[in-house]
Amino acid sequence: MPYFALHTMGWRAFQDLAGAVLREVLGQTFQTFADANDAGRDGAFYGRWNDRAGVFDVGEVPADSPFVLQCKHIARDSATLTPSLVKGEIAKARALAMRGLCSSYLLITNARVSGSSEAQIRQWLQEAGVARPFVLGGS
Repeated sequence: MPYFALHTMGWRAFQDLAGAVLREVLGQTFQTFADANDAGRDGAFYGRWNDRAGVFDVGEVPADSPFVLQCKHIARDSATLTPSLVKGEIAKARALAMRGLCSSYLLITNARVSGSSEAQIRQWLQEAGVARPFVLGGS
C-alpha cells in the first residue's frame, strides 16, 4: 500500500508536486512549464545537479547539463506503468536530445514500475540520445 494516495491527485497537481520535490528536497532551481506546448518537458533544470538527498547517481555531469522532468500520472491506485504508456514520449525525448535540451531525463510516475519496464524505458531513452535516464515509480 502506498504511503500517499497520489492517484487521487489530478495530473497537474502531481506534476506540481514533482517539481516542488525537485526544488525543495533535492535543492535545485527547477522550473516547470505551462500545460500546453511543453514539447515533452513538464519541467527542466540546467546546471550541476546538487543531490544532497543522495537519490540520483548522475555521475560526472557537465556544469550546464540540461535535465528534463516528465510526469506520468495514472488515476488508479494499483496501476503499473508499462513501456507502452510512455512510448509516445520517446520521440519527444529524442527531439529534445538532438536540440541539446536533454542529457538527463527524469520520468516520474505515481504508478508502480516493474524492473523489466524500467529497463525497457531506460533503453529506449538511451537509444533516443538521453545520456542519463531515470524512471522513478510511485512505490
